[in-house]
Formats: sequence, structure tokens, C-alpha cells
Amino acid sequence: MLNLHWLVLEGNILEKYKVLISPKAYEELDGIYEYIKTEYKEASVALEMVELIEENILKFDMFPYRRAIRKVGIYANKGYR
Repeated sequence: MLNLHWLVLEGNILEKYKVLISPKAYEELDGIYEYIKTEYKEASVALEMVELIEENILKFDMFPYRRAIRKVGIYANKGYR
């Protein structure tokens, strides 16, 4: 669920949302890290990739509707993007 917050930026009011990353998502990010680190022997690249993914997830705080609603999986048609 997205919690609405307000941010005043140079006189404009922008909607800002709170983005929650579930424990399961963090487990999956850990799995991505371990896979890249193990299979490609690149711990620094693995860390960069996971940080990039997390950074893009957190960008939903300003643009929560920039992706389509999920249509498959357990979160299908429940408002998750």
C-alpha cells in the first residue's frame, strides 16, 4: 500500500509516496547478488546491480504509476506494480 506524503519543491506541491520493499523482495535481491558474485566472480558488479535495482524501485516514491498493474502471479490485479 502506498502512503501519501507531500513535498514542497520550489513552490510546487508534488505527491510523494512511501515505497515499501518486502522482506521477500530483499531475499530475492540477496539471491541476485549471490548469483552474480558466484557465477561471474564479480562481487563489485553484483553489488552495483543490486543497488541499481533498489534505486529504481525506490523511484516509485515520485512516480508510482509509471508501470503497469501486475497481471500474473499472486499480486495480479491487486493494484501492485
